[in-house]
Amino acid sequence: MFCLSNVCFLFTLFSHSQGELAGQSPAADEDASSSELQKFAKRLWAEVTLTPEGLLHGKDARPVLMRSGLDTQTLGVIWMEIDVEQQGQIDFEQFTLMLGLVSQAQFGQQVDVSTLDPTTIPPPQMKA
Repeated sequence: MFCLSNVCFLFTLFSHSQGELAGQSPAADEDASSSELQKFAKRLWAEVTLTPEGLLHGKDARPVLMRSGLDTQTLGVIWMEIDVEQQGQIDFEQFTLMLGLVSQAQFGQQVDVSTLDPTTIPPPQMKA
């Protein structure tokens, strides 16, 4: 279960192996049940610099977010939707949700984690 604000999500982004629980990147095997968003998130997660605890710091997420082409105000709203505890860092599940919110914004939808379905929303468009 994953909770943001007063909304809780019960879903599996990937099967948890021992390494994943220890904060390492998700398994490279993309199983058939993974959505396109989840597969995209796994590829990007492998490219970012993580903390020793296996989390993504906000300063390291910024370049990824900027590739979306969204304005900084929208990106700030997205970050605050995900980092509700204001820790300045997020885990893989939060990263996947963040990318889903970026996709929502790119499609002109209201950024709202409570309406986000990470199994059906397409990955965001990112500049190289």
